[in-house]
Amino acid sequence: MERAARGSMAQTYTENKVAMQQVAENHAPDRPPGRFCRLQTFSQRASAVSAIVGMLIIALVMIFTVCDVVMRFTLSRPLAGAVDVMTYGLALAVAAVMPWGFAKNSHVSVDILSTTLPPRPRAVLDCAINLVCAIAIGALAWRLWLLAGSRRASGDRMWILQFETWPLWYAVAAGFGACVFVCLIVAVSRISEAFEGSAS
Repeated sequence: MERAARGSMAQTYTENKVAMQQVAENHAPDRPPGRFCRLQTFSQRASAVSAIVGMLIIALVMIFTVCDVVMRFTLSRPLAGAVDVMTYGLALAVAAVMPWGFAKNSHVSVDILSTTLPPRPRAVLDCAINLVCAIAIGALAWRLWLLAGSRRASGDRMWILQFETWPLWYAVAAGFGACVFVCLIVAVSRISEAFEGSAS
């Protein structure tokens, strides 16, 4: 009896697996992914790697902060450069994580009118929002790049650790520049998905 039940369950699982494969084949695109699809995949993977780096930076800043507090209140010997580590570490972490937020559409948003719109106008609105974000963040990236250049020319250094700050500012500017790239990719993908869906 038990063997018969197991055999029936295995047969049902096999049939369901075959059926799912057939459905996937029937709904597969007729044409291979083009350059834009590969570009979109690359942007998502690159932003994911950047987000992992940002999370590691945040973890290191947290560990350093905890050690600084413990050393300060137990041995009266705080770690040198706590302000420098927290300031520049958090700036790097934010710049590294932001592209992932735009790529996955996980940033904070307030839906007031978009939920009442049909799919195509909603996609147009999302595209416009991403374009505005790309322009605004692009301006910030440009200013940060100029700031990094000026800090390099002046030889600016951290307050306590005395490391040069211009490589960090260039890294932050690069993170914001990656956000611009991701916003443009998302904008184009939203429009293309809307019009392809309406055409089908």
